[in-house]
Amino acid sequence: MTEFGRKSSMLKEKKQSPVSKESPYLRIASLFLDFNIAS
Repeated sequence: MTEFGRKSSMLKEKKQSPVSKESPYLRIASLFLDFNIAS
């Protein structure tokens, strides 16, 4: 699996679970992706 594929599946999993002590970068990245998809 590519690096990008791994990251996007991590983001998908994160959306389904409450935000934990993961890196803030991933939270921002997932919000950014949501924003892009919505627009």
